[in-house]
Amino acid sequence: MATALITVIVVVFVVQRLGIGKVYYYDLGNEITTTIIQEDDEGNISKKEYKDSSIPATGLKDRIIFDVNIPEKLFEENGILCFYQYHSEIRATFEGNEIFQYGKELTEQ
Repeated sequence: MATALITVIVVVFVVQRLGIGKVYYYDLGNEITTTIIQEDDEGNISKKEYKDSSIPATGLKDRIIFDVNIPEKLFEENGILCFYQYHSEIRATFEGNEIFQYGKELTEQ
């Protein structure tokens, strides 16, 4: 038991010292513009824009668009993006061209 504990401590120390598996986080909160498109019972459409991801409560038919401007410095090394959105359609574009899409079939149901 003591040997296993010492091994774990040594491995953790080596990993931390060498920087293996080190993850840097960059808060994209200042890079987000949120647009909410709402349609009322008469078919009138309104569009509201917010400068962050904090939005008011929305209805079932509302469409919410998060526009995230990703700074170039995130990709100076091997960058990875992680987004946690549920029941959403994700589309990533670069210079106007779609480079990734996920969830369209879920949002059309």
